[in-house]
Amino acid sequence: MPKLSTEARKELEALAAMPDSEIHTSDTPEIRELPSDAVVGRFYRPKKTTVTMRLDADVVAWLKASGEGYQTRINAYLRELMYRLSARRRANETTKAGRARVQVGLADGDLVEARVHRGKIVLTPKSVVDREYTPAQRRAIDARLEEGLADIEAGRTFGPFHCADEMIAHMEARRVKKPAAPGRKRSR
Repeated sequence: MPKLSTEARKELEALAAMPDSEIHTSDTPEIRELPSDAVVGRFYRPKKTTVTMRLDADVVAWLKASGEGYQTRINAYLRELMYRLSARRRANETTKAGRARVQVGLADGDLVEARVHRGKIVLTPKSVVDREYTPAQRRAIDARLEEGLADIEAGRTFGPFHCADEMIAHMEARRVKKPAAPGRKRSR
């Protein structure tokens, strides 16, 4: 690789010193998912360690039968196994943590206070904000939402309106004027 010029080195140093908040990224598209041909860890080169292993003869014969690079394949097989087992353990831990959160009534975004008491770690739920609605209020809201969705599905809607003034004019035209109460005159 050719050496960097002094000018290029200074430019890279200036970029490295720049805080993230000043980096202009509006023309950089956000990556929401990896392309199907992306390879995770392709350029990751961990330090290699020499080990001596005793393997079954038939396993070594099978590995060597595929051609050169059998040690590299052993490493790849072991790495894949390591990833699978790590992912399974994380999933199991997440499931257990999720069950514990449900049991103590924690919602996403809630915090816990951790303290040590008699050699044990004690986690105490700390709600950041009060719950928005009681269960009864939530049921009433859900019922009204269901009614609204039923109205939409049945075509009992108005609009679309192109602006607020158009919507207000429509509402005023539909407003039913209440008749004045009998026997009472309105004063001006």
